[in-house]
Amino acid sequence: MENRETLNITVFSFKDLAFKDSSKIASNYTIEVDIISPKKSSFLLIKETFNAIPGDIAYIVDEDNKLVYLGLIADAFIEETRTITTNQIIGLFDIEIFAESFTTANIADKLKSIIENYFVNSADTLFNKSYINITIDPLLSTLVGSVQFEDDKNIKFIDYSNLIYNSFGVYMEITLDPNVASKSLNIYITAATKNKILKDNTEIIQNISIIQNNKNIVNRLNLLPKVENIIDIVAKDYYLLSDNTTTEDDTDINRLDPIINKVKFFKDGDDLDAIASQELKGNIYNHLIEFDLIEDNSIIKFLEDFILRDTFTLLFDNQTYFSLFTGYILTSQSNVVKLKYGKVRNKLTEKLNLRGI
Repeated sequence: MENRETLNITVFSFKDLAFKDSSKIASNYTIEVDIISPKKSSFLLIKETFNAIPGDIAYIVDEDNKLVYLGLIADAFIEETRTITTNQIIGLFDIEIFAESFTTANIADKLKSIIENYFVNSADTLFNKSYINITIDPLLSTLVGSVQFEDDKNIKFIDYSNLIYNSFGVYMEITLDPNVASKSLNIYITAATKNKILKDNTEIIQNISIIQNNKNIVNRLNLLPKVENIIDIVAKDYYLLSDNTTTEDDTDINRLDPIINKVKFFKDGDDLDAIASQELKGNIYNHLIEFDLIEDNSIIKFLEDFILRDTFTLLFDNQTYFSLFTGYILTSQSNVVKLKYGKVRNKLTEKLNLRGI
């Protein structure tokens, strides 16, 4: 088992990353992370008083000083129960932005520019987070693409970043180094690892549950010109393939079946390839695959081998699933980690959320 019997929490101010307080965490905690439907985590602290307010940044490490969780304080410390709750770190970016279309731009540069414009160098100096430091994976230097929005629309930044991931596989990796004099919240713009393979023919994987949601896998898009169009008046059809790419070739052997169709109208000048990518990509993940991974094993180390948004080929229950790692639950009371793959969530316990990753 990885060294999670004793965890330590350090809290930094959301205003300037100034140190505020730290404590050992008693052996009673639940860490839940979900990129589809963000969750709260809870921790029982050793200390009876704790200096933290909602929005402060929580940095949690194990006995080897290895990062286990990075989040935001959700509620004030409850002295009676010595309990504190946190939200996922992505909540730091929970604002609306203008939905700006762009054509043939470098995807990573565009994402970096938006983060800087809204969170670092905005006109609201009180809101700005000057401690944010952004770097880009050099492998993304040649990745260009287009994004198409309707006119005069806003979008939550979190939804915007999900759209960028769905369309191009690019996302933000957020970390913090508390041991340097000039602390910064580091955002590394990178791409997810593709096509890891995981099989169920091992004793370390238990309690597999699979929920398919095929009725929501839109795999054909009919793009039709608006009546007022003058220049772009030719309709186009796009198809989603089994490898999460799109094509205009209706004879491609990798098309998905049965056909589930959607119709969308476009105006003069719209980028149809971008619209198709935004509407279709990611739909192949409309399922939920859950299982328990026994941590005390010599094959897989959870915190090293499983990274959110990595794509996997899951060979489970004599079937092959092309899926996406989207969530996990760690508890102090169990020697297993519950892993979640896909975009569907159980409607008996939470609302179905298919807006994006």
